[in-house]
Amino acid sequence: MRFHALSVAEVRSETSDTVSVAFEVPDQLRNQYRFVQGQHLTLRRTFSGTEIRRSYSICSSVDEGELRIAVKAIPQGKFSEFVHKRLAVGEKIEVGSPIGHFNVPLDPVDLNVTPPLQQVVASRP
Repeated sequence: MRFHALSVAEVRSETSDTVSVAFEVPDQLRNQYRFVQGQHLTLRRTFSGTEIRRSYSICSSVDEGELRIAVKAIPQGKFSEFVHKRLAVGEKIEVGSPIGHFNVPLDPVDLNVTPPLQQVVASRP
């Protein structure tokens, strides 16, 4: 996995215990950070001489042109505490390229929902 230092474009509170973080992806890295739904990013940072990596699901749409993750606060979690309390716009953080194979085609035709839908309709009284 290749890591690049990406700048933080936005840190936004989503709920009382979750923030989302958007990254600025330079034009020369756009292809490396293209993603499909269901993929995640691995972030890495060194805390007190120890490298820590954490993976977070990408929560932006593939059509938005944005790279954004959501981070839930974890009690005593070094990485989540850093993101929630200290990560700021403009700061650079090491971000791995998107990985993961748990995705579902977005084309409804590919989802093949007709047979299960027929079963639901048939089971109604």
